[in-house]
Amino acid sequence: MAILLIGATPSKGFKPWKVAGYDESSSAPHVDFECTIAPGKNGPDPHIHPLQTETFHVTGGQMKAVVNGEEKELQTGETIVIEPGQVHSFSNASLDEPLNLKIRIEPALNFQWYMMEAATSAIRNGSRWKDAPLLEICYILNQVVDEHDFPRLPAPVKRVIVGVMARLAVLLKKTSNITSLHIEK
Repeated sequence: MAILLIGATPSKGFKPWKVAGYDESSSAPHVDFECTIAPGKNGPDPHIHPLQTETFHVTGGQMKAVVNGEEKELQTGETIVIEPGQVHSFSNASLDEPLNLKIRIEPALNFQWYMMEAATSAIRNGSRWKDAPLLEICYILNQVVDEHDFPRLPAPVKRVIVGVMARLAVLLKKTSNITSLHIEK
């Protein structure tokens, strides 16, 4: 199980990033991971899993979830299920306490590979998601283009931009630190 810390630094009493090993099989029924979000910090930008259900279980703290534009607040012990195709984001609703989550993605498809590679890229480049190099992230996103989407740009525009950036990453040899994704057919 991978453990991700968002907005957390060792100086604030949080452990640094921890990336555990994973099963490369995209036929796994699900992938589970834990996530801690520092007080007042946001999780990922609004996004969509077109083919997967994402379940969040709050194990500590208060979670603010936004699903298809509707805001919901969850307390310790509560669960929310995000169905495939729903635009969603989440954050820590507390300014004082960390938010601890157990998250399940099903089916797994290539989500585990995507999260591990994106987290590893961030760790290599400063430990924050926004420190991950754009070319590396575009290359990673291009590998899972049908499984993960950020709705801020129209899909055709995104596919072209991410595709071109991914090819540029390969040409400039910016992908040598990324584990190959062996997509099962």
